[in-house]
Amino acid sequence: MTEFSNRQIPPPLSWEEFENLCCDLWAKILNDSTTSKNGRSGQAQNGVDIFGRRDGSGAWVGVQCKGKDSRYKKEVTESELKEEVKAAAKEAETHGVLGKGAVPPANEMFNHVYKEMPPHLRKQRQEAGM
Repeated sequence: MTEFSNRQIPPPLSWEEFENLCCDLWAKILNDSTTSKNGRSGQAQNGVDIFGRRDGSGAWVGVQCKGKDSRYKKEVTESELKEEVKAAAKEAETHGVLGKGAVPPANEMFNHVYKEMPPHLRKQRQEAGM
């Protein structure tokens, strides 16, 4: 009997098939049935080909697909990978970064939550110099 681990599955014949396969794979990895491809062919994607959320509602995850081998007649380069990472980081920052945007500073984080700050939090804030 032939073992499954001894079999080789041929790569997809087209870029679109490869991206669809990656999308299906990441939907399973993220446990998010709404994982989707970003945009259409030829459209600027800012380094993100696929996006989804961990467990369907957790942190957003962006994926960059790279079909690079003899079948696609392309080889990945270090400079290309660095540019893709920069583009993806720039796109991610448009959604906010820690300490900016929707995340309040630590000394204001609970101001809108409590009418009166609970004693244990007041003590922690005092100890932290806030």
